[in-house]
Amino acid sequence: MPSKKVVFFFPAFASTEATAPLGILAVATPLLRAGYQVKLIDSTITPNFRARVLEELSDALCLAVSLVTGPMIRETVEIAREAKRLYPDKPVVLGGWHPSLLPDQTLASQFVDIVVVGQGEDAMLEVVRHIEAGELPNGVPGVGYKEGGRIVFNSRRELRPIRELPPKAYQLADFDAYERVCGRRWAMYTSSLACPYNSAIAPTMRCTAGSGMRSIPSRRAKRCAIWRGVMDCN
Repeated sequence: MPSKKVVFFFPAFASTEATAPLGILAVATPLLRAGYQVKLIDSTITPNFRARVLEELSDALCLAVSLVTGPMIRETVEIAREAKRLYPDKPVVLGGWHPSLLPDQTLASQFVDIVVVGQGEDAMLEVVRHIEAGELPNGVPGVGYKEGGRIVFNSRRELRPIRELPPKAYQLADFDAYERVCGRRWAMYTSSLACPYNSAIAPTMRCTAGSGMRSIPSRRAKRCAIWRGVMDCN
C-alpha cells in the first residue's frame, strides 16, 4: 500500500519554555481528517532526534518543517541536508514564519523543495495530495516550489477567519515530555488571528481588522474544554 505518512520536524527554539508546536498541530488536523498519518518529532523532547526523523522518513511521503527565524534554522538545515542525501526523491517542505517572511531566500536552498507561505491548514493538505500523486504543487495558492531548477511561486492564498479553521491536533503532542523538559504543563491556544492595526513591530503578513478574525466565544469555550482534557490539567 502506498505511504500516507507525513513526517513533521520541529527544531529547537533554544528556550526552556518548551511546549507543543501550535502551527504543526494546526496543519495536522486536515491531514488526519483526510486519512494521512502524521508523525511529529520535536528535537527539544526527542532523544537522538536526527536518527528518529530519518528513520520515520524512510516510508513517508515527505518531510515538513515549521520554523521561525533564528536558532531553529541550524537544525532545519542539518535535517533537510541529511534527508535529501538519503532520500533525494522525497520533498522537503518548509512552513512557518521564516519561510513566510523570506520565501525566496528559503526556497533558494538546495535542500528545500517547497515552501508554504502564510496559513498552512489548507495549503499543506493540497501539497501533500500533489506529492502523493507524484505531481508538483502547480496552482496551489500560497505555495512556492521548484520546477526544472526554476523557482515558481503560485498566487497568494487569502487569509481564512479563525472561526473557519479546524481545532488543533493536540492529541499528537507528548505533554508529559514537555513537562519534564520545562518543569510545567502548559500549551498555547489561539483565540484571535492577526493584528487589527498597521503595527511596525508585528510581523504579520496581512493585518486584518474585524470580528471575523476572532473565534466565536461558544466555540472557544468548547475547544478550551477539549484542550484541558487532552492536557489533563485545569
